[in-house]
Amino acid sequence: MRGKVRICVATVAFGLGINKADVRGIVHVCLPPSPEHFLQEIGRAGRDGKPATAFALVLDTEIAHKLSLSFSDRLSRGQIFALLSNMRHLASDAMEGLADIQLKTCPSSLNVSLPISKMVQSIDCKEESIFTMLSILEDGNSTFEKLLDIEGTIPDSVTLTLKRRNLDKLCSKEEIARCIKKCCIILEAESNDNANEESPKQDRFSKFGGTASQKGFSAYSFGVYQISVVRCAQLLGGNAEPRHVFAALRRLQDSGELELVFNPAGSSIHLTLNTAGIHFFGDNKDNVEAETRVNQLSFSFSIYEHFAAQDQRRADKVLAMNKIMRRISVVEEDLEKTPSKKSARLELFQELVSQYFKSSGVSTEDEE
Repeated sequence: MRGKVRICVATVAFGLGINKADVRGIVHVCLPPSPEHFLQEIGRAGRDGKPATAFALVLDTEIAHKLSLSFSDRLSRGQIFALLSNMRHLASDAMEGLADIQLKTCPSSLNVSLPISKMVQSIDCKEESIFTMLSILEDGNSTFEKLLDIEGTIPDSVTLTLKRRNLDKLCSKEEIARCIKKCCIILEAESNDNANEESPKQDRFSKFGGTASQKGFSAYSFGVYQISVVRCAQLLGGNAEPRHVFAALRRLQDSGELELVFNPAGSSIHLTLNTAGIHFFGDNKDNVEAETRVNQLSFSFSIYEHFAAQDQRRADKVLAMNKIMRRISVVEEDLEKTPSKKSARLELFQELVSQYFKSSGVSTEDEE
């Protein structure tokens, strides 16, 4: 940016954020994925109004590779079915975990935690693809109504270490502790050392020091537990949400009752199912009927067609970019033109780009 180097080697991000006025040229070493990408990236040059040049070094064999990448995110109907089946089981578990029996019969909304890493492994797809599928369920379409709201990504898996008292004593004071006791996984039971304040373990830590983080909080020995934030919110009942659990845990941490550690691999997508979503995913009265509904949705092409259309749009853009590059490459320049006149290749490029934005698709000739 300070002009100390003559050449900058960059990714496509260069075309999105660099605003340096005196860039004199842009060189593409491969076929851009679309005319939109190419325009954005060459637009970094000549922003001071002075002449600039754009080069594109494209190989004839690149088109096949670029087209294959266009379809790299395609999901099979089996993968879509796997996501919906997993969601049905998670919703059913959430229904079983509701604290209020009256709410359990007919809740108006239901919090569900979708573990990202486990879902990516079980479905064998990218995290972005899962979010896309959930977005379709959030929007709804002519085939099915809206089923859920995506609340965001949260650290759902939390490890708690009690510092002042054991879990049973904390339950007598805090509602959140009672929820923790119902759904927690015990990682380390309470040590008997706490019965004696002058125990060798306590004395050792007081003598030699060391932070709680360095000791993994094992110095307290009032028990170490792992919980799901969303599950705790379900057990709180009423209109409780994960944010209420986070607030309660932070309050207990600030008061010195416990320490929190958010597990890096425990991130989940927090979903709120509406009434239609609960009926679709959480109604477990008839497993055969529920499986049939999931099967009908996954094979109704609603989600599958979205990904197919998205892939085709990417492929169309690659074909259009390849056509523009081929047409421009055969134009012979007038070496005696005046500096103020546009080059023949620039004129053709502007014409082809204009046609691209006016057209609604790719012609049969381009596809061939």
